[in-house]
Amino acid sequence: MTIEMRPSKRKEIRNLVLVISGGVACAMAIALFMLYFYSPTGRYYAKNVLLSPQIVSQISYPEKNPKTGITVRYLFDSFVFAFYDPAKKEWSRANVKPDVYREFYDAIAEDLSIEPVSEELRQLFRQSPPTTLTVKMRHGNGSEEKVSFQQVDFAEGQDYYRVQLREQASGNVSEGWAYFFHPGIERYARALFYP
Repeated sequence: MTIEMRPSKRKEIRNLVLVISGGVACAMAIALFMLYFYSPTGRYYAKNVLLSPQIVSQISYPEKNPKTGITVRYLFDSFVFAFYDPAKKEWSRANVKPDVYREFYDAIAEDLSIEPVSEELRQLFRQSPPTTLTVKMRHGNGSEEKVSFQQVDFAEGQDYYRVQLREQASGNVSEGWAYFFHPGIERYARALFYP
């Protein structure tokens, strides 16, 4: 005759608690590992914040018109490059062809944003009107009205530029720009977009 010994209820509860605790400890260790090695740094690659040339012409989105309050569908319209010409005392503008935008995008795609952003760097964009590249959208209903979808500002005569973060521009975060360094970027942009 064999007698089976069952562990007491106390041992069963203890074993259950140990298994659950071990699982929780293992999950926490994995989470800490992932956060340590793959945590967000607040830095961006330019290719991840600037609209890709492959998708920009396909953009179509609904948004409430701030003037009328009616939801309107917007479609991609154009790229517009603008800078203030102090000699003429006026803004100079040029439409940018998609293949030229692609060349610009490819040149800056691997730039990594600057973090933290100093007040001196922000001030570079306030000193004089920045040179800009704007992605313009138009109403899908045929209206001539155009709106800015994304803007890139180039600090006058500097090696810095910033890209507007569309999601954050709506007021979720006070700082709606990602700042970047690229040697000679303002001169390069003028030569490329306004030859």
